Parts: sequence; structure tokens; C-alpha cells
Amino acid sequence: MPLPFILAGAALASAAYGAKKGYDGYQSHSEADKIVTDAKQRYDEKREVFDEHERATTMALEVLGKQELEIGQRIGEFKVLADKLQQQINAGREKKLKVNIPKHKLQRN
Repeated sequence: MPLPFILAGAALASAAYGAKKGYDGYQSHSEADKIVTDAKQRYDEKREVFDEHERATTMALEVLGKQELEIGQRIGEFKVLADKLQQQINAGREKKLKVNIPKHKLQRN
């Protein structure tokens, strides 16, 4: 007769132990959910700041690219003007530097 009571007591102890472990698991799961929620919130906050900086950087790079193109065009125009000026200077030098030296024959003794 004591065998059924022992088995009933063991089953009750097992059920209580299982319930305790289930409750601990539920608490651990709740804590994990809270950690995940907090992490997502921090991520979203940091992501907003990052996205804002990325937008500002992209805009600054676009402005820089446009300025580089303008500078490149101005340098191209400057090069054309400098080449023309250099040709004119060289053409002017040729005219001015032409020296006519009369040909004399040396007398030999």
C-alpha cells in the first residue's frame, strides 16, 4: 500500500519541480525579451543619428563634387588661355629676338 503513496509523492514532486523550472524559464524568457527590446531601442536611436550623419555627409560630398567639377572646368579654361598666351609670347619673342648680324668676312693673314 505505501507504494502508491510513494509514486504519487514522486509524481507530485516531479510536477512541482517541472512547474518551478517552467516558471524560471518564463522569467528568463521575459528577461531576454526585455534585453532584446532595449537593444532594439538603442539600435534604432543610434541608427537615426547614423542616418542623419550619412545624409549630411552625402550632401557635403555632392557639393564637393560639384565644386571639383567647376574647378576642373576653370582649370581647363585657364589652360586654354595660358596656351594661347604662351603662343603669343613665343611668337612675340621670335620677332623681337631676331637679330640680324651682318656677315663679315674675316681677313686671314
